[in-house]
Amino acid sequence: EDTAADLDRKMLAVLLKADQFELFTLMRTLFHGWLDAGDDLDLGNPPAAWEQVEKFDLDKPFWGFVKAAFGYEEDDPTLKNLLLRLLLTDYAHHTKADVPQSLAALVLPPSGWANAVVCLAQWRDSSSKGSSYDRLSKEVGDILKIEDHIASLDVDHLRDVITFLAVERRIAIGLRDRVQATAATVNADEVRATASRRQACHWASSSVSDTTGLRAAFHAIYDALVASADFFDLRNRHQHGFDFPDAGALYRAYETDLFRFDQLYRHFCEAADMAEAKGWGILKPLRADLEAAYANWFVPALAVAWGKFVEGGLLTKWQIDKVPVQSHFYRRNVKPWLDEGENRRAFVVISDAFRFEAAHELADELNGKYRFEATLTSQLGVLPSYTALGMASLLPHQK
Repeated sequence: EDTAADLDRKMLAVLLKADQFELFTLMRTLFHGWLDAGDDLDLGNPPAAWEQVEKFDLDKPFWGFVKAAFGYEEDDPTLKNLLLRLLLTDYAHHTKADVPQSLAALVLPPSGWANAVVCLAQWRDSSSKGSSYDRLSKEVGDILKIEDHIASLDVDHLRDVITFLAVERRIAIGLRDRVQATAATVNADEVRATASRRQACHWASSSVSDTTGLRAAFHAIYDALVASADFFDLRNRHQHGFDFPDAGALYRAYETDLFRFDQLYRHFCEAADMAEAKGWGILKPLRADLEAAYANWFVPALAVAWGKFVEGGLLTKWQIDKVPVQSHFYRRNVKPWLDEGENRRAFVVISDAFRFEAAHELADELNGKYRFEATLTSQLGVLPSYTALGMASLLPHQK
């Protein structure tokens, strides 16, 4: 019961060695064949399989299917022109800005937009053909000089565009510039929303094959941007410094809130280091700003606030009301557990310089992923605070 069109599509599928005879599958299989040219890839030269298509007079039916689906027709249609028009149309559909006048004539008719968007989305999501999308979209982006056209566009104009890698780079740079320019009034929720949206898309997704490390780099860039926005937002809430009535209030403020400065700084550095290791230096200007805020503001300001209480009598009587002390650790945390049964044992893992902010993150991860119940508490350390004395203070002190 096949129609003539069904037979044409099935013959095309045989020639192209496509998995199915549906048009979008035929097209991405055909486009994928361009990769066989390797470094000599030239969109002006059709993939090798196209010669077979023409040999068996299936080129006219193919262009008929393309016209019906996308509205693309020319006196002398080519795969290169089709590819350019598909990608530019996908860009035009998603951008909030006008397509440059010099490129407007290449956009497909409105009747073909929906199919173009679906066709390219399926190609990007293809586990077997997605690599050719990455390569060919870059070729098309270079031909169209997309990078030049989007240089002046804002993040909000591009936040829904997935078509070109150059767009992803422009969004990352634009979001970085926004964080820097609005650091004193940054909207961290807005930055997080944009970053999360982009991390779920093609160029920064952790669920898409990433043989070059490109996606891991962009994913890390967005992680760093979120961490920096959260850091500046936290700084803005403490812009007048750390003025607390006593050492206990400052201690508890660090437990509940101030530890986030250290945590967000670490998150930024980890993510920025990963991106830079993969050759992406987009975050370098922002890193300088964050380093200045952390090293020249947070650390000195916290040291001054704490030092005020140390010099005000805390050093004479080294204890804080309602804060456990490290020398009572065995009696408070270990002995009650051992006393509950004859054969009980307790394991104490000592990790030198394991910061409170990292322990906080570990507790959250344990409680979120595993069948454990982790609780986090802190205790006032001993002075002097070198490792051997700190470890000794955890012992029973009796035997």
